[in-house]
Amino acid sequence: MDDDFSKKARSNFLDSTASDVVIAFGGRENIKTVDACITRLRVAVKDSCLVDKARLKQLGAAGVFEAGNCFQAIFGLKADSLKERIQKIIVIGDVAPSVSNQPKRDHKFAGETGRHFIYAPLSGTVINLAEVPDKIFAEKLMGDGFAIMPTSDLICSPIKGSVVQFFHTRHAIVLEGGGLEVLIHVGIDTVKLGGAGFHPLVKEGEEVDIGTPLLEADFGFISKYAKSIVTPIIFTQFRGKTLKVTNTMAVAGQTIVCTVW
Repeated sequence: MDDDFSKKARSNFLDSTASDVVIAFGGRENIKTVDACITRLRVAVKDSCLVDKARLKQLGAAGVFEAGNCFQAIFGLKADSLKERIQKIIVIGDVAPSVSNQPKRDHKFAGETGRHFIYAPLSGTVINLAEVPDKIFAEKLMGDGFAIMPTSDLICSPIKGSVVQFFHTRHAIVLEGGGLEVLIHVGIDTVKLGGAGFHPLVKEGEEVDIGTPLLEADFGFISKYAKSIVTPIIFTQFRGKTLKVTNTMAVAGQTIVCTVW
């Protein structure tokens, strides 16, 4: 029952946020196109002067980037859900009243403390996020973490938990467990591949253990068409935590690469 309430509350929150986002982009008549990857809302507008970037940040965007009349707003893991709701608003014209003044629910994981040992989801070289050729990850706008330059095609679970989101283009997966939310984003600008080069081995809702195979990626193919095969691993609910990377070389599912506490 509580789970049903949480889902309904989340849906209502996203509906209201989407409406406010539309207004911040100058209203539905100002929006030409809207798309999203797993972390970014991509919006093309008719008049960039009507866009309220400060309001977008108030609504939860970790960053807003502008290139002419095209904007990227970093809304994290809810970006795709917002896209779907915004597309609906554009079609039917339903802009709901804001509920931004309602009290926010605490998304901390109660009763889950202590150190977490994070295993490598891929074999390869562990690198600092600052070296990732994408400023969203390099500047830690999505959260802290590390990245791996892969040497094999198998992606495994770095934690014990469950698959809470598997993006439809199969290039990114979100796991939850032990008070952590972990995003594995395979490669950079891989969303444009439309799923080509990726073979999922699990589904949303499945329970996983450390080392459970999640996804196979044809990095030989991906390297030809994507910006990079460097794979960021991001802890998206990271406030109040500390991370220490403990290894520079890794074997998928076997090597402890960092500690989070």
